[in-house]
Amino acid sequence: MTADTREHILTCGGRIIHHKGFTATGLQEILQAAGVPKGSFYFYFKSK
Repeated sequence: MTADTREHILTCGGRIIHHKGFTATGLQEILQAAGVPKGSFYFYFKSK
């Protein structure tokens, strides 16, 4: 499930960044769209 969740975060992030732009997109917005708690972000990625 880890790889699926990681891919889901990337997909959601890509959509938001595509629509709003990189600088207008926040990590919290991506995680909220993906349904992933902020505290577990670093489990899936080493850094932002």
